[in-house]
Amino acid sequence: MLGSIPEKGDMIKSVYDTDNNGIVDNAEKLGGQLPTYYAKQSDIGDLTTLQTTDKTNVVKAVNEMQSKLYNPNLLDNAYFEIPEAIVNQKGIVSGWVTPTSLYFIDRWRSYINIANNTTYTFEPNGLGVQVSEGWGGIAQLLEFAPTEGMYTFSAIIDGVVHALTFDASTWNAQSGTTVGLTAFTYLDKKTVRILFYDTAKHITQRVKLEKGTVSTILNDPPQDFGDTLQKCQRYYRTYGSGLVGIALNSTTMHVMLNFENEMRITPNPVLLTTTINFFGTADVQATNATATFYGDKKGGALAVTGFTGLVAGNVYRSNQAGWLALDANL
Repeated sequence: MLGSIPEKGDMIKSVYDTDNNGIVDNAEKLGGQLPTYYAKQSDIGDLTTLQTTDKTNVVKAVNEMQSKLYNPNLLDNAYFEIPEAIVNQKGIVSGWVTPTSLYFIDRWRSYINIANNTTYTFEPNGLGVQVSEGWGGIAQLLEFAPTEGMYTFSAIIDGVVHALTFDASTWNAQSGTTVGLTAFTYLDKKTVRILFYDTAKHITQRVKLEKGTVSTILNDPPQDFGDTLQKCQRYYRTYGSGLVGIALNSTTMHVMLNFENEMRITPNPVLLTTTINFFGTADVQATNATATFYGDKKGGALAVTGFTGLVAGNVYRSNQAGWLALDANL
């Protein structure tokens, strides 16, 4: 009876292993290809034991791919190719000269040899920096600095890309001679800096700090002015005409301040002039004015003293531009 059962499912070697190698013919094909089409581990080797030239080729390939991408810029106000788009709340004019390191255009400090002057100009194609002698440049202190991984700091200067790659766990790297890029700690803050070591005028078009080991600065679109202004106002903002105040007495007025964007810390008030004009039922003026801010990083009121002729309880409005700054810089 067993002999009468059909031999269904039997594999006949002469049919399924025509090359007589002991492997079913169809199993030899992977994705339609024979096994010899695919590399074996012995062909590739261990990446840790690749020859230096092989590793270099791999790195070059990765870098070439990454250089075609775009990484976010971790710096504020770092696109100088369009002078009108530079955030400059302090109103620094072209040709500004400083003998010391100061904040000038938003988020950037002048960084110079204290004994020598550096001139900053707004050129048609970027920010000009010219050192009278010694060295000078620009620096940006970072509030939210990366603490691990590899990062690249780069700048387009005089039409040439300069780049520095560093480990964010150390923040200690520098490169360059005539043009020097540095990642370091300054005033207890992680900082990126560009220095110039000759007396020629150098034009900086763009500056960038990004994650990775390759600069993608050439791929960057212009930074949006409105977005950049909001970021800069976290650290510094100016006020003037249109501010409304209420007289507390004949000499002191409370001026209301509302921040559209929260500042980094409770700001320090800076009177850009000590002669301040308001008007109401009659014009009033503060001379040798002083100011105290009452509030926090979200807003508050400014007590301005030095007026004469205020009427307690009356409302006044400023008709003078740019007399007040609130500073929360690093």
